[in-house]
Amino acid sequence: MVFGLKFSGFFAWCFWRSMYLMKLPRLPKKLRVMVGWTLDLFFSRDIEQMITLRDVEALSDLAGRIRARGTRSVTPLSPSQGGGSAHGSGQ
Repeated sequence: MVFGLKFSGFFAWCFWRSMYLMKLPRLPKKLRVMVGWTLDLFFSRDIEQMITLRDVEALSDLAGRIRARGTRSVTPLSPSQGGGSAHGSGQ
């Protein structure tokens, strides 16, 4: 309620945001807040709430299995198997 008038909906939302911006101290701060609000309109923050601790643990276990499988299957190649370099390795 402003000056005895009750506002609601989109007009009240715009009015409140305008008042908030007017009370901020400096132009760079106002611009940062406006950019943040604009980005929030297009990209919601729900994505960071979708990842749970259980998901992180499952991904960690999967990464560990992939690493373990990768280190087991890697064997050094001899020069006759194509592991050598025609230009020399610089060693």
